Amino acid sequence: MNTMPENEIVVVDMAGAYARLILTRPELVPLMIRLGFVPSCDLFERPISGMEDRALIARTLIQMGALFAAGHGWCPAAVAAQLQRLGRITTGYREIAWLDSSEYRITEAQSR
Repeated sequence: MNTMPENEIVVVDMAGAYARLILTRPELVPLMIRLGFVPSCDLFERPISGMEDRALIARTLIQMGALFAAGHGWCPAAVAAQLQRLGRITTGYREIAWLDSSEYRITEAQSR
């Protein structure tokens, strides 16, 4: 598994039927549960009911400073970029990309 940054929310899936994230900020566990995320193994997940719900989840996580994982296909960063192109996200967001299993880079995707 890749090294995770400390004190962050890392979105690892948003393309399918569930939003999945890794939480390295234990103090946020009660808030994530109130937002509908439930613990499942090493991550938290929440069902996504449709495009507007996906956009709402993304906007909420962006406001919380979450990192959207970059990668291949419909990675969370690509989903956020698509929501931005569609006008459902109007702010910038943070992305994380792993250079190898123990090194990562965090960048800011600007608003459009």
